[in-house]
Amino acid sequence: NAKLERAGKLSPSELNYKKGLEVGLLKLKELHDALTFKIVEYSHLIKAEPKDLRLEGRMFYELDDFDKKLTVKAFQSSAFRNRNEFAIAKEMGKSYAYVEVERNLIKKYPEIERMNINGYDVESPVYAEGLEKRAYNLALALVDKVNAYKFNQKEDQRKPLRIKAFDELGIAIFTQVELAYNLVRLSDIDYGIISKQIVDLKKEIKEMERGYKLTSDAQVMLLNKKIKLLEMETKQSEIMGERAIAIKAIYFYAGFSPFNRTLLKGEIKDIVGVLKTAFNKDMVEMLAAVPEQEKAEETNDNNWAKKENWLEELMNAKNNPPAAKAVKVAVKEDMPDDAFAPYTNASYNDKKVMQLGSYAKRENADLEWKMLQELYPEFKELTPEVVRARVDGDVMFRLILRSENGGFMKLCNKLRADKVECLLK
Repeated sequence: NAKLERAGKLSPSELNYKKGLEVGLLKLKELHDALTFKIVEYSHLIKAEPKDLRLEGRMFYELDDFDKKLTVKAFQSSAFRNRNEFAIAKEMGKSYAYVEVERNLIKKYPEIERMNINGYDVESPVYAEGLEKRAYNLALALVDKVNAYKFNQKEDQRKPLRIKAFDELGIAIFTQVELAYNLVRLSDIDYGIISKQIVDLKKEIKEMERGYKLTSDAQVMLLNKKIKLLEMETKQSEIMGERAIAIKAIYFYAGFSPFNRTLLKGEIKDIVGVLKTAFNKDMVEMLAAVPEQEKAEETNDNNWAKKENWLEELMNAKNNPPAAKAVKVAVKEDMPDDAFAPYTNASYNDKKVMQLGSYAKRENADLEWKMLQELYPEFKELTPEVVRARVDGDVMFRLILRSENGGFMKLCNKLRADKVECLLK
């Protein structure tokens, strides 16, 4: 601007540089205003003076490393043990077992079982849409059941209606936990992605800054990259905040709520102290309740060679071998001679699993099931499962049917007669 005042004009490259600087300043002002607003908003939220902001929230609400051993089932089990809704149901004459609530969930939404068997990817739009739709339908069903109980005046009908409402509530709690769990996982994924982008952008900026006498265009480009870095770091901070809230939510839904009437009557400083203590205690208890992971396969080491008397020990072991353990010999059932020969041994009718195929892609299993339903009316009322398995290092998807009472032998032999793959297990 000073040069323009002196000379009355600028060269084309100088005009471009001026325009680039003005755009950069405008972006920085917008970013500054947005951050100023967030600081004011935060100070109102915590009712503190902006000059004396102390970010204690991170210590209380956020776990730096969300334990990957904690599956959604671990949180659902915790909700079943700790949520008051199940205690109230018991007081009103309906005592639940965990498997009963889980069975209600699968019975009403059978696709859940298939998702659980295959594992799921929280990034998958299909899974996210399915879960969101299920939660919405479930909320409507819960309201309907509660209203039916509330407005029914006939005493003999009220008890079964109340039980239906509690059944629906148990399903709602488990789905609520699953939604909160996915929010934590998604925020982790988002945080990982943006953190990598920030690292890459910092490398680019450092490379540019090493350049000798940058042109005006290069200086504007460098300025824009630095502004972009500020914007990305702001976004990273927002994701970190979302993650903190998501983690707080999942523990809250799992039944770890430190709030009670007595606590809420206390002084603010006392509430803060109790919350910190209770939250940390609850997390420790939850981590302790996680089932132990399977032990890693033991590997051979060379510690024996470090012993002074290793040779004597080796000779003693050879001269005094341990007693042989009894080996159970499995009785082999009569297997069909080939892939399509009928099962003849009656014991196969007790088998609880019928496998209808094994596929390299999940969608092929779904297509096979649709085709089988068109060809065989027996399949119309049945619900299949697609089980993910690893065979010789490759992931395969097995299409199966389950029945606690068996009874698949006749149908399987019919399929084999038509040269359709069928195995009883």
